[in-house]
Amino acid sequence: MLDKRTWETQYQLIMALGTTGSRGDVELLKSLALQPRSATAVNTALGDAIVRLGREVDDDPAPALWCLRQDVEHLADGALRGVAMLRLKFSHTAIDDVLDYTEANFSDRNQKYLPYWPVVAAAGWSGPRVRGFLIRCSQDDRQIIAEAATEALNGRYGNHFSVL
Repeated sequence: MLDKRTWETQYQLIMALGTTGSRGDVELLKSLALQPRSATAVNTALGDAIVRLGREVDDDPAPALWCLRQDVEHLADGALRGVAMLRLKFSHTAIDDVLDYTEANFSDRNQKYLPYWPVVAAAGWSGPRVRGFLIRCSQDDRQIIAEAATEALNGRYGNHFSVL
């Protein structure tokens, strides 16, 4: 993990662990997530794996919210990718937390794809705040965000692809 040149291998190993691991691996993943690194893709994989393995019940928001609280953009991005890919249904309180984070942190145009996964995840959520968020995103000048929001407004998750 200390060799920056192996970031692609680290990413793939973490994603494999997220797919085949167990809840017992979450503490290791969290400890890795707390280490500073320049390879942002590794953080993305860590967020995704923490969400996949850290849930006590199917729609448990706790692992995703833990990732958001660390205030590391790509860790949050990976967590929200996991939420979207698993089509997790969150409580309105958890949805508010995700949207608060997204609106506060993913508006930087230099990080043009970071809003993608919260938009996709919102396809399975409801309520006026979600609808307002998706309407705003459907008018975004970034085609990938606008298209995902339009799909989500119609309750469809769309065709996912990696935006790394």
